[in-house]
Amino acid sequence: MSLLIGKERLSEQKVTRLLTDELSQRCKQNLGILLSVKDEAVEKIVEEAYDPKYGARPLRRKMESMIEDPLAEKILSMQIKRGDEIMISVEGDEIQIVQ
Repeated sequence: MSLLIGKERLSEQKVTRLLTDELSQRCKQNLGILLSVKDEAVEKIVEEAYDPKYGARPLRRKMESMIEDPLAEKILSMQIKRGDEIMISVEGDEIQIVQ
């Protein structure tokens, strides 16, 4: 299945990768945190969220709940700080935030 954005057809993985790349840029520019997201984490989000009926909206919401919210909690609790390098990966069946 693919999504139509403008005149370009994108797969769910490409859409999710665009969303994670955007998050990585925001982390770098606004927080000084280097964030990388492994392909397996992108695939996990797509696997759990994609619904052809609703398009990319569930992908964004799932990314927020699986990556952005836990990442924000770690930043607010000072477990992650400016200058840290963070990797988002999958261990077992869960997305993990690894420093």
